[in-house]
Amino acid sequence: MSMKNLALLLFVFVSLSQISCKKDSNSGGTNAASIIGKWTIAGAKVKYTAPPEPPAEQNVPLSGTIEFKSDGTATACITGDPCTTDKYKISGSTLTVADGDDFTTDPTVLTIQSLTANSLVLYQKETETVMGDTVTTETTITLTR
Repeated sequence: MSMKNLALLLFVFVSLSQISCKKDSNSGGTNAASIIGKWTIAGAKVKYTAPPEPPAEQNVPLSGTIEFKSDGTATACITGDPCTTDKYKISGSTLTVADGDDFTTDPTVLTIQSLTANSLVLYQKETETVMGDTVTTETTITLTR
């Protein structure tokens, strides 16, 4: 996968994922800290596995902010692109982001790997079959306050 394709994939992922989640009052662990507020994208890493080649891992240049609101919406402003707003919901450590307002049509599902008062790490793993081979893309995005 070329760097240009990788950057485009990550941009689409982040744009569609306007990452946000609501504090769930009856959950513990990952959601103990609140993600409500404005976060700065500190970094993004993509690991691409397409046998028979060994896995390739790249840091992807990505900057901007994501603001999580208590009303279940999040606004992402990725540097160089227009800001977008989507809805989100959270269950345990699973964050589901709607494309616009529709959770039923191909939502983005992320895992909250860690959440503290000043750091949020989101992870997504996608697997698809390409010309008979299983291809896996793992994306990790780190945000800070």
